Amino acid sequence: MREYFTPGIVLDREPRNELDEDIIIYTKNLGKVRAFTKSSRKITSKLSGHLTPGRLANLRFVERNKLQLVDALSLPAPGNPKELLFFLNFINKTTPYGDADLSLWYMVEEIVGGNHLSPAIYRHLLERLGFGGEEVNCHYCENGEVNFFDPSETVFLCSKCRPVINIDFDELILLEES
Repeated sequence: MREYFTPGIVLDREPRNELDEDIIIYTKNLGKVRAFTKSSRKITSKLSGHLTPGRLANLRFVERNKLQLVDALSLPAPGNPKELLFFLNFINKTTPYGDADLSLWYMVEEIVGGNHLSPAIYRHLLERLGFGGEEVNCHYCENGEVNFFDPSETVFLCSKCRPVINIDFDELILLEES
């Protein structure tokens, strides 16, 4: 049995069985992990309130056959909840499991803690995660001026192609004003 203590940011919660959950967390020391919790969906659960998406928390995991989250102590999530949830979804979709990256952790922690969300931040994070740089082109027309990123398809789009392919604006990440 191994035990881990690390700070982390709760990205998502998924129900599992009647009372248990899978929690997806981006951690400082372990990278992105999926851990299960026992009875966290009970109304009397003391753990559940600390596992709201967007919360920065000090976490304790136990690993036997799989990773179990057994303890959490969190800070309240600051900022605009809608923007924060969109950002957490972006981090969840673009980061791999088990890849601990301290510089990325500190960037994400600062963004979540200070609510510093802007198109330039998303562009910088995409470059940092290896999704592109200056040589990125629109996936459909090969235009060099990309304005959007579609995390569900992991493609870049220009402002001319976005309306043509009929993707909802709320599902895209704005990288530059058109």
